[in-house]
Amino acid sequence: MQGNYLQPESSSDIFGASLGWSFQDTESGEASQMEQLVYIALLGALGCLCRYFLSGFVYQIFGSSFPYGTLAVNLIGAFLIGLVMEFSVRSAAIPPTLRFAITIGFLGGLTTFSTFSFETFRLLEDGALLVAFTNVLVSVVACLTCTWIGIMVARAL
Repeated sequence: MQGNYLQPESSSDIFGASLGWSFQDTESGEASQMEQLVYIALLGALGCLCRYFLSGFVYQIFGSSFPYGTLAVNLIGAFLIGLVMEFSVRSAAIPPTLRFAITIGFLGGLTTFSTFSFETFRLLEDGALLVAFTNVLVSVVACLTCTWIGIMVARAL
């Protein structure tokens, strides 16, 4: 598997109906774009709430001398995206529409680090070592730089 692993594709509703959710357009058998966006937004909100409560809980236990809460949600998110993506490509139990709602919505709300780690892992797995290491270096350095720029702009205001 190569390329962008979180891009939508056509889907059939296998899992969603059992939850009472409709993931299909009644005419084409595919989820409408608006419906997909609603599911992503709803699960994204749930992911954000989980991040808030989980990281707060971890900080209460371990303190704030190290970003333990963020590390915890990043590690959990990385584990979950690996689990969901690998399971969904090997099984029809999770239709693509639900997979996108979980990965882009819930895990995107929980942490974007999960997507970064999954895509980097796939690059490594595909033998694209230089691209994977470049992704790690550029992502970390660029994000830290953008954070620094944001801090500097905020301090200048």
